[in-house]
Amino acid sequence: MTGFVSIIRDVTERKNAEEALKQRNHSLATLNAVSIELASLPFDVDVRQFLIKRLREITGAIAVAFADYDAGNKTLVARLAEFAPGMQEELTRLLGKSLGEIRCPVSEKDYREITKSVIGKRQKLTEATYGGIPQSVAAEIQKLLGVDRFIGIAYIIKGELYGTSLLAIKVGMPDPPPEMLESFGHMAAVSLRR
Repeated sequence: MTGFVSIIRDVTERKNAEEALKQRNHSLATLNAVSIELASLPFDVDVRQFLIKRLREITGAIAVAFADYDAGNKTLVARLAEFAPGMQEELTRLLGKSLGEIRCPVSEKDYREITKSVIGKRQKLTEATYGGIPQSVAAEIQKLLGVDRFIGIAYIIKGELYGTSLLAIKVGMPDPPPEMLESFGHMAAVSLRR
């Protein structure tokens, strides 16, 4: 019986390893395609809009937002978002303002954490926006979207924070591979710099 259990475990481990390799190859192929697209984007195309659209496609996130970092005011300023169809109006209603009016204060401690780790994960929207969206509103938005966590990607240029993207991940959906997100963040920072 012990030999049978060992065989089952070996087959399961091999299958898991094959699946991980398949996922890694898919991530690398996707990143390669995005890098080629980025390199050939015309200068009149908004790189930020391109990035959030691709992030939503490759991660399966229900929503992706982009914020610029305003170093003078030490805030993240929401600029763009890519949502599932029909969500924009409802989210604006819940927020009581447009996306561009959201300001997320970034403390010195938060700034160091963001620029050090590049990828961050939060369970609550209020935490992910550094208090920029109040708890009661954030809870309604999470319920509407059906999400239980948020993944942030920091775009760092020469050691300084340029902006961030925030991915809303649906309940039960696996997280995108962290290596892929980190690579995407570095690649995107180079494109944003132009």
